[in-house]
Amino acid sequence: MNISPKRAAALKLLAAAGLPANPESPVANLLWRYQIDMPPPFFRGFWGNLALRGITFAVIWGMGMWLFYWSRHGYSPSAALATTGIGGLLYGLATAAFYEYTRRKYGLPLWRDVSPNVGGSEKKVRRGALPPRPPLGPRGPKPR
Repeated sequence: MNISPKRAAALKLLAAAGLPANPESPVANLLWRYQIDMPPPFFRGFWGNLALRGITFAVIWGMGMWLFYWSRHGYSPSAALATTGIGGLLYGLATAAFYEYTRRKYGLPLWRDVSPNVGGSEKKVRRGALPPRPPLGPRGPKPR
């Protein structure tokens, strides 16, 4: 299977950061097999992850719940759609926040900023935790 230079550079960045090289769904693997460069979630922005993860979850979870539970217990279609939408939004927010936090923690670039040159990217990848925060105030006891 041929790997595009941009995807190879992104996979090198993930390996350098110690992150899994392929945390994506089987659909993304299929797209990659047919040379469609879908960015891994660590290189997608917050809104892209929110939309992709939230919609995917809502469709799969909503259909499963409708087939196996809601239709048999008298849920109305409008209540099922509302519940599915809220569930997809919450799941999308949680996963998008995780990927955004991890991307910033390791200093990974967005997909548009990944360059397919020999080094992988113009940006250096950080290994480890976020830099320490400055102190918020005096460390002593509060004055009375």
